[in-house]
Amino acid sequence: MVKIDFRRQFVSLPGDPEDHSKEDPINKILAYTLSQVENSKDPVKLWGWALELANNGVLNLDKSDVEFLKKTVLGSPMLKAAGTAQILEIIDMAKNEVLEILEGKKEGGKHE
Repeated sequence: MVKIDFRRQFVSLPGDPEDHSKEDPINKILAYTLSQVENSKDPVKLWGWALELANNGVLNLDKSDVEFLKKTVLGSPMLKAAGTAQILEIIDMAKNEVLEILEGKKEGGKHE
């Protein structure tokens, strides 16, 4: 399982006249985005994630759910490149942290 914490603000480009980065945190925007997906193969899952994000800002996902979330974010017409990229960065950072922990446990368990 990968614990992904989306409770942070978006970052806008310096001087962006349409800077909305301080309005809503990423978890709220992602929750709304997931709740509006059309023709999903699993709308019940997306709705559950949307509620979890809106209330807690954190998702605990297995590997297949992480990939499903990434595909859903990439396919969303509601998100611009900056928003999509920042969400994907959060997901990838969480995945990498889990891999580092697992690799550390494997290495720590080796006997010479």
